[in-house]
Amino acid sequence: MKKLSVIILLIVFLGSCNKTPEKAFFYNQTQCADKWGYGQTDEETIDKLRTYLTSQQIVVTNLAITYPVGNLIICDACSCPTGKRFKVTVPEEDELKLKAEGFN
Repeated sequence: MKKLSVIILLIVFLGSCNKTPEKAFFYNQTQCADKWGYGQTDEETIDKLRTYLTSQQIVVTNLAITYPVGNLIICDACSCPTGKRFKVTVPEEDELKLKAEGFN
């Protein structure tokens, strides 16, 4: 009987977990115009971006650098893309804040 009670409690507890809906957004890294700055490595740059977004009260659930394939033009001007793209996943309620930072 005790085991059955524990199993029922676990089922109720696990069934009551509500996962907040999340959305992924992208941002093409620029040569030198990103508000959060740049690191010596991709990991340092990711840390800087995470710190910046957190300071803007944006909850980051996942953050990665991707390398898009396609017609991405790369140049040396400060606002030109580097060829790297940030993929940031946030709760849906932070969508407008992230879009205000230039993510889409």
